[in-house]
Amino acid sequence: MQPVKVLTGSIATITPELASRFDIDLVPYHVTYAGKTYDDGIDLDYADFHDFLRTGEGFPSTSHPSLGEFKDAFSAAAEKAHTIVYVSIASVYSKGYSMARMAAQELDGLDIEIVDCEAGAGGQTMVALEAARAAAEGSGREAVLGMAAAAKVRTDVAMTLETMRYLAHGGKIHRASALMGSLLSLKPIIAYRDGGTTAIAKPHTHAQALSFFAQLMRSEYNQFAGNSIRCSIEDVDNEDWANRAEEMVRAEFPIDRLWRIRTSATVATHVGSGAWGITWYVVP
Repeated sequence: MQPVKVLTGSIATITPELASRFDIDLVPYHVTYAGKTYDDGIDLDYADFHDFLRTGEGFPSTSHPSLGEFKDAFSAAAEKAHTIVYVSIASVYSKGYSMARMAAQELDGLDIEIVDCEAGAGGQTMVALEAARAAAEGSGREAVLGMAAAAKVRTDVAMTLETMRYLAHGGKIHRASALMGSLLSLKPIIAYRDGGTTAIAKPHTHAQALSFFAQLMRSEYNQFAGNSIRCSIEDVDNEDWANRAEEMVRAEFPIDRLWRIRTSATVATHVGSGAWGITWYVVP
């Protein structure tokens, strides 16, 4: 039996291949559209989902794993490891965090730690990967939790949006703000700041957004005196600007690892078609 097993929610931008490589179990979030509900990352057809999102015929809806699903996942993981570490998206973004904590409390005979990554899904991904990396090396409970805590500090994630109407529909911003953004043709860059979603820049073009990303990443790279970065680049049906983002990152920074990752359908529901983003972890 291994010392620690890492789990996270499928809202994270972790592909099945990455999950398998890093031995991460995914607890499924759910997406409903066109009258049917799917498990994100399991039985959802992403091409069909993006067609639905792009045409704007309606808004999908999302839901977090149930108490029973968390308990089942934790119980299964407990058969493989002494300690279970579940990395959650920021608690303000999903009630999945509180549901996971409730499941852990009800399974009081198991050693379960719930980590609030205090970031969006990209940050959740990076924290889970770093924790899983430590777990795969045979590290114990405190070392894995320490790695997760360090990754939280040295990781940032932001996304630029084609439209703000999906955020407005989900109640993440005021509808008037979305209307103003549309009228001004803004491509806002959103990130987790001060306990919630904040527009940290409001460029008018994707090119301006990319320039902002470069400046922000450089600032944080220098702040942490980095040696390299681990980075993921994701998009919601906007491969062109994801490609340009990858070109920028490779040109500007020493790369330890870079992943191109599909934005989960759960996140895509809230950021909308055309969004793209970068997550970066400054390697000590």
